[in-house]
Amino acid sequence: MLPCFKDLLPEFMFCTAFWNEVCAINAVIHAVGLAAYSLSAWFSIGVPRRVPAPRARPTQPSELMTSIVRATQPWEYYCRKVAINHPSKCWEWMGSCGAPGYGNWGLGGVQGAHRATYRLFYGEPSNMVLHKCGNRRCCNPNHLYDGTSQQNRRDAESHGMAPVGSRHGQSKLTEGQVLAIRNDNRQRKVIAAEYGVSPTAITNIKRRKTWAWL
Repeated sequence: MLPCFKDLLPEFMFCTAFWNEVCAINAVIHAVGLAAYSLSAWFSIGVPRRVPAPRARPTQPSELMTSIVRATQPWEYYCRKVAINHPSKCWEWMGSCGAPGYGNWGLGGVQGAHRATYRLFYGEPSNMVLHKCGNRRCCNPNHLYDGTSQQNRRDAESHGMAPVGSRHGQSKLTEGQVLAIRNDNRQRKVIAAEYGVSPTAITNIKRRKTWAWL
């Protein structure tokens, strides 16, 4: 298993002033298309590779096309596709994303970029790879953890991303109607007929078996 991401960097690299300089340099690196050469050397495991001297930027379309080299190694691919930022901030995926909003990792077969990132830094996950930050494009290894589907639902609710209440596709009631039902002292079958739901649904609302968060 690969070591923790924080163990890969010297302690001084987590200084805010130092990292601000890194971010500025990183922006220039991406502007000239050399991200794979510099950052992959910084974050590679073992002896860092020598950073090549910058080449002249192509001016003709033919030169530009021939100068594009496809990344074949996971670390190079990661550094090309991720906007590396301060360790405490989100590192957003700069490539394509799927319908749910997760990045598409295309090296060695399409998979979720966040899951590929976790595998790259920590090894194979035992369950789902979840976000602490709630940002589906984030590929900061410090924001990822190995969790269960129950933790995933809880995270979605805490981040305001879960379809709860009236946002749920099968909901027949609104939050205002639920509060009114709780304060309604009429017979439950009468309330149910008025709102178009079953008496059992009214019972569950009053006992807070459903809509318990409201």
